[in-house]
Amino acid sequence: MPNKIPTEAEVQKALAPYVAETLPEVPQIDDGDDYIAAGEALKDTKRRQHALDELKRTMTRPLDETKRAILALFDPALTRLSRRETAIKTAIKVYNARLEDERRLLEAKLRQEQADKVTKIEAKVERLRERGRDGEAEALTESIPPLPIVVADKPVVSGISERSVWKAEIIDMLELAAAVALGQVPLGYILPNQSALDAQARSLKNGMRVPGVRAVEDKTVVARG
Repeated sequence: MPNKIPTEAEVQKALAPYVAETLPEVPQIDDGDDYIAAGEALKDTKRRQHALDELKRTMTRPLDETKRAILALFDPALTRLSRRETAIKTAIKVYNARLEDERRLLEAKLRQEQADKVTKIEAKVERLRERGRDGEAEALTESIPPLPIVVADKPVVSGISERSVWKAEIIDMLELAAAVALGQVPLGYILPNQSALDAQARSLKNGMRVPGVRAVEDKTVVARG
């Protein structure tokens, strides 16, 4: 098993010197000497951070090792169950899709059969109207049944249901971009590839030439303790 996990009292005792120490005020920089003093203060701060981080790691390392060991023991069983779950869900989706295909085919067949019947009825109605038998024509028209709707005979299992989640699939990026450029759809429908643009800015700096984009320099202060 991994090393002993420290108690809260042991952590508090190890932290006591860092918590109790009084840090110098942040220096104000008005001239070169102040700048040098601030640089030394920054390096001292980094050294303190490194020391405290190292102390933290010595105490959290046993926790991390214990967690990794436990996760490694659970992983095989969880992975097996996860794969089983995926396989069962896939089988259910395939079965449901087959039922839906069969339902649509049957519904389309019944609707076509009805459409053929309606065509014949409408022709008969027209002939009745031509003969002045409007009452019969009206009655025959009202006898036309509504379009058939087929409901799939799907088994029901308590706690198991199917949920539809609609997603947008881009099939032509150029067409979408053109629609945005023409104002046909909102600008928010497309997003820049920020990571790719940042890579170009780092590589080309001020030489970056991308329409609508400029390279911006962001300086940071780096200190080594």
